[in-house]
Amino acid sequence: MENIMKRFFTFFAVVVLSLMTILPASAQDYSLPQTTYNKRVHIGVGALSVPDIFGILIAGLSSLEFDEGSNATAITPCTNPSFEMLWNNDHWFSYGFSFAFGCASGSVETAEGFVKKRTNVFYPTIGFVAETRYYQNNGFALYGSWGLDATIYAVEQNYFDGSASSSLDAAIYPCLDVYPLCFRSGEKLGIYAEVGWGSRGVANVGAFINF
Repeated sequence: MENIMKRFFTFFAVVVLSLMTILPASAQDYSLPQTTYNKRVHIGVGALSVPDIFGILIAGLSSLEFDEGSNATAITPCTNPSFEMLWNNDHWFSYGFSFAFGCASGSVETAEGFVKKRTNVFYPTIGFVAETRYYQNNGFALYGSWGLDATIYAVEQNYFDGSASSSLDAAIYPCLDVYPLCFRSGEKLGIYAEVGWGSRGVANVGAFINF
């Protein structure tokens, strides 16, 4: 298993480096300039983000119960709504900020179905994002999206059996966005899809508007 993971990450790194070096050069040779807009807004939804993984771990670990007859569960919607505001620096580079949101929950129940404890985890993420376009022509673009974020993990614990007082704790952790495989189609309005790893999920799809 360890060798498989090493090979996967090695292959992923080679793909990212290849796209960052080869495609920008070919894009400048073969793509045509398209209508220039100053700003662009992305609104989308992703699945299984990096904060999702930590959120479900927090919810699951805080819901562990060793009393006989108790059952522990941990769930997450595994969807992350996101928003991006980008400013176009030129035909090949944009920068701006991004926002994404996710949540997870865990609970401990008795055999009769009484909820003894519930843990809710909310993790909004905000950060800086940069976009490098490899190719664009007639409203179609291939690009990579990269970002550095801060994720706020807010953990709410509620005890319904009176064993302890309810609590709310928060902590901030960094998150890195690496989306090397992305495309966008449309001029003024359109759709986009992104594949990678970060706060917006391993896959993120949505709509955009240029203005």
